[in-house]
Amino acid sequence: VTRSVSRAALVWGRALLGVPLVLAVVALSGAGAAAAAGTWYEFGPLVEQGYELMSREELQHELARALLAVMPTLLALWCFGLLVSSAARSGAGALLAGFGGVFVAGLFDELLGEGRAWLFTTFTPAFGDSSAMAEMSGVARGLSDAGLSAALYDMNLLVPLPEALLMTALAGWILTRRSL
Repeated sequence: VTRSVSRAALVWGRALLGVPLVLAVVALSGAGAAAAAGTWYEFGPLVEQGYELMSREELQHELARALLAVMPTLLALWCFGLLVSSAARSGAGALLAGFGGVFVAGLFDELLGEGRAWLFTTFTPAFGDSSAMAEMSGVARGLSDAGLSAALYDMNLLVPLPEALLMTALAGWILTRRSL
């Protein structure tokens, strides 16, 4: 005999499925990028005009920090997708609202000034982003002002998870109130 689960439990199950999926996406894309880069380039210290700006170990440390910072934002993005799909009436509407929401948030986050650090989309790798991965590319290019400040890095780690929980709870609430 089987028992069905409630709609809210279904949403929470989908949210928890995001954790291994985010880890798998980051691991697979990282492995692919490492394999491609290793084929054509040698990973070593950052050297400009014969002067070593960063050692290989420092670059690896920065890359590990950037990868750690991107995990909560991708999980929050997954939960945002759950919220949008729970509220939308069709798949096309969910796709348009989800993509549009992230795209618009990325375009207009500069208008929020310092308050933008309270939105997970600020730290999500996207178009014209200011995520840890975008900052890491600046570090790898030798830009002296690249990298997230300690305060922004902490916000990057702390802000997306409560927002992900809130979006998941809201998606569950919407789905329990909605007629199917």
